[in-house]
Amino acid sequence: MNKNKLLAQLSKHSLQAQLDDFEKYINQTPPRQAVDLLNLQKAYEDEKKDAQSDYIEYLDDYYSEQYNFLIEIQPNIFNKSTLVSLYSSLEHNLNDFCNLCQKMKGTNISVADFNGDGIHKAKKYLTKLMGIDFGQSQEWQFITEFNKVRNCIVHANGDINKMTSTDKLQTIVNNEPELSLKKDNITISAAYLIKSIREINGLFLWLYECIDGTSS
Repeated sequence: MNKNKLLAQLSKHSLQAQLDDFEKYINQTPPRQAVDLLNLQKAYEDEKKDAQSDYIEYLDDYYSEQYNFLIEIQPNIFNKSTLVSLYSSLEHNLNDFCNLCQKMKGTNISVADFNGDGIHKAKKYLTKLMGIDFGQSQEWQFITEFNKVRNCIVHANGDINKMTSTDKLQTIVNNEPELSLKKDNITISAAYLIKSIREINGLFLWLYECIDGTSS
């Protein structure tokens, strides 16, 4: 196995290990939430035992708010932050892939020499340097939509009306069953995160296939 082939294999295994870690992290959330809900229920029942009747109404309101936080608010915060981290991993690994291709071609032109942001700059570079046709990727459209969702989270905390791409975001949410809107704010589900992991992995498997002949 030559050096380029070895570097490609190491890069691929590193990416898949990262994605596996993300999936494990996401899948740990439901069990943790179940424990938190049980603890909340126990705390409520313990306090209610000896409470005066006029205090029970206060307890109901207080624990109702805590329940709503655990069921709706906390998962959405968790899922948004996980999505941002997952997207950062996508960008980082795309840059690494571009650097790998640069070494294979033995050129001084790097991805940093191209204009654009993140994934779009990488696409330009790989199209120019390696002749990769992203129109042949089954995952690329999802990745570009993932990019728009991430930008909305980062720049507008999920409020689609604060983005210039409001109509596109509305269409993305309408067409993606794992996304939803609540008062014009994007709600990220754990299922969407898992789907994103699958799509990112699929994109990179395709990219490594595209350069397989070059690296051999």
